[in-house]
Amino acid sequence: MLNERARRQYLEAMGIQTYMPRLQLPAAPQAAPVDLSFLPAALEADVASPASPPATAAASGESPKASGEVLGELLNTMGAVTKAAQPTVPKPAATPKHKTAAAPALNVSLWQVADLLILADRHPEQALPVNSLLANILVALNRPADTRKPEVIRWPLEGLAAAHAGNAEDYFLPILQARRPADQTSTLLCFGEQISQALCGQDDAGTALTLPGGDSLPTLRLPSLDTLLIQPELKASVWAAIKHLRQ
Repeated sequence: MLNERARRQYLEAMGIQTYMPRLQLPAAPQAAPVDLSFLPAALEADVASPASPPATAAASGESPKASGEVLGELLNTMGAVTKAAQPTVPKPAATPKHKTAAAPALNVSLWQVADLLILADRHPEQALPVNSLLANILVALNRPADTRKPEVIRWPLEGLAAAHAGNAEDYFLPILQARRPADQTSTLLCFGEQISQALCGQDDAGTALTLPGGDSLPTLRLPSLDTLLIQPELKASVWAAIKHLRQ
């Protein structure tokens, strides 16, 4: 005979919630059938026959629904089941048909030596002795100067995108106006393609810039100091362009 714990586990496994076993005590008298002769015949037939099962869907001609379908309909009615939402695929951002090339950022060195203003493209990653080369050029022009600590100018300003920085020429011209000696005529030497392109445009030869005050600033467009060190054969043409400035 199963013990109580095993019996409960067995009943739970069978899905039986409660179970009261019918035991015949050893000294108990035998159970006698109930005498139903005193009842009317119709009532006796009802009591003797088991109760009719409730009408099912088969009696009405309808096929019974599976329990899963019934449960799904009930949950849908209660709003507990919703259809899985279709994943939203983001549309690719529309690309502009015409792109405007942004102006290159400028990193230049500025020197003011007597009547000369000098702007030169900076390429510190090349680690070339450009300051020493410029010092030798100034000695040849009879304007010796200490070129080791130039004024470094970057455009556009840090944190400002080039597209919103305006024109590089509008940024540099007021600086040149402030650095130019007021008591003598000055000349600007542009060493490098980037700064020359920003100030002089497509003009390959010398030109003149118009300062904010209306004065004209003669300008010479020259190869970068780095290029002169890498290609020394260009020094002759540079000297031919600037030797008239020798005092």
